Amino acid sequence: NPDLRGTFMTLNSAVQSVAMGAAAFIGGNIITRDSHGLVQHSWVAATVGACASLATVWVAGRLDLRIPPATGRSTSTVAEHTARTT
Repeated sequence: NPDLRGTFMTLNSAVQSVAMGAAAFIGGNIITRDSHGLVQHSWVAATVGACASLATVWVAGRLDLRIPPATGRSTSTVAEHTARTT
C-alpha cells in the first residue's frame, strides 16, 4: 500500500538506529582494556554478535509473509503482491 510506505520506512529506520545504538552500548560495556592497554573480552562481543545474528535468522524464518487473498485468489508472498501492484 503506497500510503503506508513512508510510515514503514520511518519505522524501519528508527528500529535500525535503535539496534545500532544498543549494539554500540553493549559492545562498549563488554570490551575493556587491561593495565597494559590491550583489548580484553573482544571474543565475548563477537560471540554475542554471532548469537544475535543467528537469532535474527531464526526470527526471520518464522515470519509469515503471505498476504491473505482479498478477491478469492490464492495466497501469495509479499514479493509477488508487490510485483503485481507496481
